[in-house]
Amino acid sequence: MQTLRPRSLNRQTAAPRPGFRAAVDAKCKDCIHDPAAPGTWREQVALCSSINCALWPLRPAPSGGRFADPPRDALSVTPAWIKAPAGLAYSGHRVTVVTHSPADGQPDEVQS
Repeated sequence: MQTLRPRSLNRQTAAPRPGFRAAVDAKCKDCIHDPAAPGTWREQVALCSSINCALWPLRPAPSGGRFADPPRDALSVTPAWIKAPAGLAYSGHRVTVVTHSPADGQPDEVQS
């Protein structure tokens, strides 16, 4: 008698799936990453304040810098952590800020 296996358990026909870490990283990045905001996606995700999310304790973080060890327990989150700016001085990325005068639309100030 031949044992029938569900199609999803047949390794020859099952599509490759990402690993657990890759799936968590992808979901967190999709949820919170803003390419226009300062900082890397990992810095932005490390600063996530959605402590009720099931993935919050598992969220990815940068391998170095100020955000390398974010709080993993909701009770240990401080207001200072939530207000910490991502990127700029912490990420090593150069950011250029140009402000425009509302009257003429010309650049007023450039900071790097």
